[in-house]
Amino acid sequence: MAVELTGESVKQLQLKSPTGHFSNGTALYLAHASLEAIEHLHKIGYVHRNINPDHFLIGRGRFIRRLYIISFCNSRRYKGNDGVLYRERQRVKFVSTPRYASPSALRLKDQGRKDDLISWFFMVVELFRGSLPWSTHDIELMDEEAFEYKQLLEEVADEKEKIIFNRPEILIGDAPQELHDLLRYLMALDFDERPDYTGIRNFLFEICSTTVEDKTQLLDFEPSGMTAIEVDRPDMDESFVSDLQSFPEQDLITADKFKSTQYITPEFDIRDKHGTGLKAKKNNHASRYESKKRGNAKKLRKSR
Repeated sequence: MAVELTGESVKQLQLKSPTGHFSNGTALYLAHASLEAIEHLHKIGYVHRNINPDHFLIGRGRFIRRLYIISFCNSRRYKGNDGVLYRERQRVKFVSTPRYASPSALRLKDQGRKDDLISWFFMVVELFRGSLPWSTHDIELMDEEAFEYKQLLEEVADEKEKIIFNRPEILIGDAPQELHDLLRYLMALDFDERPDYTGIRNFLFEICSTTVEDKTQLLDFEPSGMTAIEVDRPDMDESFVSDLQSFPEQDLITADKFKSTQYITPEFDIRDKHGTGLKAKKNNHASRYESKKRGNAKKLRKSR
């Protein structure tokens, strides 16, 4: 697993697309692969804190379907070697990309696993649509030491929250409408709560089954003459993280270990006929968020 095996970033591939976005099949493939990479990073005790399409690279040649997550300079441990979660810090430096940052990160709050996934969600929407409904151009050009910088971060956070909670259709646009459910689920997670990665993965498969007719089609960035024999097509449960030398030696994970990772039994299944899947859970979370906003939140059991 070497960095030189990597090719272009997801962002570069998107900009090359004639439409400015990916087909549903390619967007879902990249969504799934990037989720896997983030989950593995979380499993070894780190949050990335700057999830965006520039930090995911495809492989080269026959490894073109491999996806690598890079750029760990702002990553941080969220739990100790004993597995105990660190306490949430009250105020931290902003280290994310404003366009994809969660509202909490923009408000200089400590980032947990949920913030990585909210950034991932914004990235996924952009894979489908080619755009996001907020402007961060001014703040991305501004010096971080400028007096107005923190104020602009707050304004972007306000704008994102207004869209998310009042006009989510502006965010989702013509992307699969099922993403509304996933957004509500992610926004209602607590800082120290373990996300239901398996439920989210099942959710993506459900979207794929209803929106992608040809599951064997080439990805948008694969050469048209490429055949299955020429491509090392990873199983959908494989994901790879590169550039791990930035982590302490005891935290390194090899590609072989990634391949053999056994996933936990799904806590929720979107396809459960009894309605106990991710949709059911997100409804609880959505109402829980409203309770928090009124100051009457009831603590629910956290699963980690």
